Amino acid sequence: MKKLLLSAAIILACMPAWAQPAQKFNYQGVARNGSGAPLATTNVSLRLTIRDGSATGTTVYQETQSATTNAYGLFNVAVGAGTVVSGTFSSIPWGTGDKYMQVEIDPAGGTSYTSLGANQLLSVPFALNALNGPGLTGPAGPAGPAGPAGPAGATGATGATGPAGPAGGGLSSITATAPLTGGTITTSGSIGLGTVGTAGTYGSATQVPVFSTDAYGRVTGVVNTPITVPTPTVTLGGDATGPSGANTVIRIQNRNVNSIAPTSGQVLQWDGAQWTPTTPAGGGGITSTGTANYITKFTTSGTAIGNSLMYENAGSIGVGTLAPTASMHVASSAAQAGLFSTNAIASNGVLEGVYLGTSTAATSLGVFGKSVPSLTVTEGIGVLGEGGMRGVFGYGYSQSSAVGSETHGLTGSSESDADYSIGVAGFADRYSAASGGSLNSYGVYGFGTGAVSTLDDWAGWFAGDVNITGFLVKGGGTFKIDHPLDPENKYLSHSFVESPDMMNIYNGNITTDASGVATVTMPAYFDALNKDFRYQLTAIGTFAQLIVSKEITGNTFEIKSNIPNVKVSWQVTGVRKDVWANAHRVVPETEKATKDKGKYFHAKEYGKDDSFQIGLVKKKDIGRKKPEVIQGSTRK
Repeated sequence: MKKLLLSAAIILACMPAWAQPAQKFNYQGVARNGSGAPLATTNVSLRLTIRDGSATGTTVYQETQSATTNAYGLFNVAVGAGTVVSGTFSSIPWGTGDKYMQVEIDPAGGTSYTSLGANQLLSVPFALNALNGPGLTGPAGPAGPAGPAGPAGATGATGATGPAGPAGGGLSSITATAPLTGGTITTSGSIGLGTVGTAGTYGSATQVPVFSTDAYGRVTGVVNTPITVPTPTVTLGGDATGPSGANTVIRIQNRNVNSIAPTSGQVLQWDGAQWTPTTPAGGGGITSTGTANYITKFTTSGTAIGNSLMYENAGSIGVGTLAPTASMHVASSAAQAGLFSTNAIASNGVLEGVYLGTSTAATSLGVFGKSVPSLTVTEGIGVLGEGGMRGVFGYGYSQSSAVGSETHGLTGSSESDADYSIGVAGFADRYSAASGGSLNSYGVYGFGTGAVSTLDDWAGWFAGDVNITGFLVKGGGTFKIDHPLDPENKYLSHSFVESPDMMNIYNGNITTDASGVATVTMPAYFDALNKDFRYQLTAIGTFAQLIVSKEITGNTFEIKSNIPNVKVSWQVTGVRKDVWANAHRVVPETEKATKDKGKYFHAKEYGKDDSFQIGLVKKKDIGRKKPEVIQGSTRK
């Protein structure tokens, strides 16, 4: 926006003392641009504001005006004759305090005003003369001749004897009345506010101050009025009553409490109608004779407490020992089980139970569970484990000098005449992704590694036939047999044939007849199992041209040679089209799951450590040091 310059003058209109003064005054100004050049012949908008006391004081009057500058940028307006925005021009208190006029201008004639500052309004000589006597305020007194209009009143000596005119143009004196102080002021003086109340602090926790005012809203007095503050009563869910901080319980679980005061040793007991203080059976209340660190028990008629067999030391609980070394440490004599639980029946002995053994005999059992078969029991479980991470964890450890050649972390054995006999059964399911489940589930997971990497560390070993009803996913595969030429000392291994298709391969030899034709008959199921056939033909013993003269139809195809009696080696491949294959087609290239991005099936071969291995379930740090013997038990 361009910077605006304004030169201005205020011209006050003066009227004779006996005439009604005009309710406006002239304002003249020159509008210039930022370079000082006049804004010639331009329609400008003005907003004029009268402020009280200072250049930023309270607005007592505001109006807007439009003006057109002349060739020199000059314009004239009459303040008081514009469009009123606020206040009344005739009600401006000219006689009290200084007055300032703020000028704002929009050189485009709109309402986007720019302030040009505020200047104090000063009196013209005639307005100053109005303060010196009544000669200008009314007609001449009856003893003097009527003076000429305007200035004659100032020179007429007889004017002072007449009464002041009713419409005089000035003040001769001001008298301050209570509660104002200062008395009568004729030329100058001060006006103050007198005391209308007693200074002090009013109101308290038990008193409310009441103020008195006069017709102008000024405080003339104040007194304290006492009030009564009620004591609050609190009801908590309908089960307590009484003043705050001293509640009385009248109900428990919405059932009344007897108001009888209890005595020492009594307990609160439900009598069928209400909670009532009652002396326990045997009287005297409950007494204690327990010893420090023992877990106590009731010892006599439910009224005395003494030591049990359980002892706590440093956060561990011991049964039969005062020095427990585990969260729960059970110690017993050699003839007893450390922990033994039974559900016995007369004919079969123990039906279900747990046995914890700590002996060093030839057969040492960490945990032994037995469920005896019974025609009346539909499910007997020797050991059932349920865990947030592992239901059952087995760890087998044997020293190099130990008797025996096998160490089992977990052994499963089954013998049954039922439909199925399963040594180890593994079942795994996963929650939906929305339920936060994992993206992998393993019915049985095997991980094999030894202290020294050899070919004899197996994640799984199956001594017998293996049946898989789903996909077999592998990094590679071979057959491995005793070497035909050295079966006692060597193995022979061959790789599997791999293909992105679910391919079947058929081959054989056949000889064409005297016409050079041979018909090959495929298995009866061939057409039902296969599609997308491929053919390979090789002549044996002679040079010959061979073609498949008729493709497979009705489980047969025809070979033709350009000469008769040619021995032909043939091979046909087909792609499976059975219902399972159609439902589970091999997709050669797929994206890894988000959690497996950046990881490998074979991390080691890519020079990565185990943290990059997909599907690796790490063992807990169970240690590989010799076990230590603690009070007859073997513990890692």
